[in-house]
Amino acid sequence: YQRILRAEPTNVDAINSIAYCIKFQVASSDEPLPAGLYETVKGLYLQALAIDADDIEANFNLGSLHLQFNEEIDAALECFRKCVAQNDGSAEAELSAAVRKEHYNIGLIYDKLGNAEQASAHYKQAMQTCLDDPQM
Repeated sequence: YQRILRAEPTNVDAINSIAYCIKFQVASSDEPLPAGLYETVKGLYLQALAIDADDIEANFNLGSLHLQFNEEIDAALECFRKCVAQNDGSAEAELSAAVRKEHYNIGLIYDKLGNAEQASAHYKQAMQTCLDDPQM
Protein backbone atom coordinates (compact mmCIF):
# COMPACT_ATOMS: atom_id res chain seq x y z
CA TYR A 1 0.00 0.00 0.00
CA GLN A 2 2.93 2.32 0.64
CA ARG A 3 4.12 1.74 -2.94
CA ILE A 4 0.64 2.57 -4.22
CA LEU A 5 0.68 5.81 -2.23
CA ARG A 6 4.08 6.77 -3.63
CA ALA A 7 2.63 6.39 -7.11
CA GLU A 8 -0.82 7.79 -6.24
CA PRO A 9 -0.64 9.99 -3.11
CA THR A 10 -4.40 10.57 -3.15
CA ASN A 11 -5.42 6.88 -3.30
CA VAL A 12 -8.04 6.74 -0.55
CA ASP A 13 -8.33 2.94 -0.74
CA ALA A 14 -4.61 2.54 -0.04
CA ILE A 15 -4.81 4.91 2.93
CA ASN A 16 -7.80 3.03 4.36
CA SER A 17 -5.97 -0.26 3.83
CA ILE A 18 -2.88 0.95 5.68
CA ALA A 19 -5.04 1.93 8.64
CA TYR A 20 -6.72 -1.49 8.54
CA CYS A 21 -3.34 -3.25 8.47
CA ILE A 22 -2.15 -1.30 11.50
CA LYS A 23 -5.33 -2.17 13.44
CA PHE A 24 -5.12 -5.83 12.37
CA GLN A 25 -1.46 -6.10 13.37
CA VAL A 26 -2.20 -4.63 16.81
CA ALA A 27 -5.29 -6.79 17.31
CA SER A 28 -3.29 -9.91 16.38
CA SER A 29 -0.61 -9.17 18.95
CA ASP A 30 -0.50 -10.11 22.61
CA GLU A 31 1.28 -6.85 23.36
CA PRO A 32 -0.53 -3.94 25.01
CA LEU A 33 -1.87 -1.24 22.70
CA PRO A 34 1.00 0.97 21.55
CA ALA A 35 0.99 4.59 22.64
CA GLY A 36 -0.28 6.82 19.89
CA LEU A 37 -2.25 4.09 18.09
CA TYR A 38 -5.50 6.06 18.17
CA GLU A 39 -3.85 9.22 16.81
CA THR A 40 -1.97 7.31 14.10
CA VAL A 41 -5.04 5.52 12.76
CA LYS A 42 -7.25 8.58 13.18
CA GLY A 43 -4.70 10.59 11.21
CA LEU A 44 -4.88 8.11 8.34
CA TYR A 45 -8.67 8.27 8.21
CA LEU A 46 -8.57 12.08 8.34
CA GLN A 47 -6.02 12.03 5.51
CA ALA A 48 -8.40 9.89 3.45
CA LEU A 49 -11.34 12.16 4.28
CA ALA A 50 -9.33 15.26 3.31
CA ILE A 51 -9.15 13.71 -0.16
CA ASP A 52 -12.74 12.42 -0.26
CA ALA A 53 -14.95 13.70 2.57
CA ASP A 54 -17.76 11.31 1.56
CA ASP A 55 -15.71 8.10 1.50
CA ILE A 56 -17.91 5.48 3.16
CA GLU A 57 -15.11 3.26 4.44
CA ALA A 58 -13.08 6.07 6.02
CA ASN A 59 -16.17 7.62 7.62
CA PHE A 60 -17.38 4.28 8.97
CA ASN A 61 -13.99 3.30 10.33
CA LEU A 62 -13.37 6.74 11.87
CA GLY A 63 -16.79 6.58 13.53
CA SER A 64 -15.97 3.13 14.90
CA LEU A 65 -12.58 4.35 16.09
CA HIS A 66 -14.22 7.25 17.96
CA LEU A 67 -16.53 4.81 19.73
CA GLN A 68 -13.85 2.22 20.52
CA PHE A 69 -11.14 4.43 21.91
CA ASN A 70 -12.59 7.52 23.49
CA GLU A 71 -16.34 7.46 23.05
CA GLU A 72 -16.55 10.72 21.12
CA ILE A 73 -20.23 10.11 20.51
CA ASP A 74 -20.95 13.29 18.54
CA ALA A 75 -17.99 12.76 16.19
CA ALA A 76 -18.92 9.09 15.69
CA LEU A 77 -22.55 9.99 14.97
CA GLU A 78 -21.46 12.53 12.35
CA CYS A 79 -19.28 9.91 10.62
CA PHE A 80 -22.07 7.31 10.55
CA ARG A 81 -24.56 9.88 9.26
CA LYS A 82 -22.21 10.64 6.37
CA CYS A 83 -22.23 6.92 5.54
CA VAL A 84 -26.02 6.79 5.57
CA ALA A 85 -26.14 9.85 3.30
CA GLN A 86 -23.98 8.02 0.76
CA ASN A 87 -26.43 5.12 0.50
CA ASP A 88 -27.70 6.28 -2.86
CA GLY A 89 -27.78 3.01 -4.77
CA SER A 90 -24.49 3.78 -6.50
CA ALA A 91 -21.88 1.15 -7.26
CA GLU A 92 -19.74 2.36 -4.32
CA ALA A 93 -22.67 2.02 -1.93
CA GLU A 94 -23.45 -1.44 -3.31
CA LEU A 95 -19.83 -2.57 -2.96
CA SER A 96 -19.66 -1.44 0.65
CA ALA A 97 -23.00 -2.98 1.68
CA ALA A 98 -21.38 -6.08 3.19
CA VAL A 99 -19.50 -4.06 5.81
CA ARG A 100 -21.95 -1.22 6.35
CA LYS A 101 -23.53 -1.29 9.77
CA GLU A 102 -23.96 2.41 10.23
CA HIS A 103 -27.64 2.27 11.17
CA TYR A 104 -26.85 -0.27 13.87
CA ASN A 105 -24.05 1.92 15.21
CA ILE A 106 -26.27 4.99 15.14
CA GLY A 107 -28.82 2.96 17.11
CA LEU A 108 -26.12 2.12 19.67
CA ILE A 109 -25.26 5.79 20.01
CA TYR A 110 -28.88 6.79 20.54
CA ASP A 111 -29.17 4.01 23.12
CA LYS A 112 -26.20 5.53 24.98
CA LEU A 113 -27.90 8.91 24.79
CA GLY A 114 -31.14 7.47 26.16
CA ASN A 115 -33.15 8.18 23.00
CA ALA A 116 -35.06 4.91 22.59
CA GLU A 117 -37.23 6.19 19.73
CA GLN A 118 -34.29 7.13 17.51
CA ALA A 119 -32.39 3.99 18.54
CA SER A 120 -35.33 1.81 17.59
CA ALA A 121 -35.75 3.52 14.21
CA HIS A 122 -32.12 2.89 13.32
CA TYR A 123 -32.13 -0.70 14.61
CA LYS A 124 -35.16 -1.35 12.40
CA GLN A 125 -33.36 0.15 9.42
CA ALA A 126 -30.33 -2.05 10.13
CA MET A 127 -32.54 -5.14 10.29
CA GLN A 128 -34.26 -4.17 7.04
CA THR A 129 -30.90 -3.72 5.35
CA CYS A 130 -29.94 -7.23 6.40
CA LEU A 131 -33.25 -8.65 5.18
CA ASP A 132 -32.89 -6.87 1.83
CA ASP A 133 -29.32 -8.10 1.27
CA PRO A 134 -28.87 -11.89 1.38
CA GLN A 135 -25.11 -11.46 1.78
CA MET A 136 -25.42 -9.64 5.11
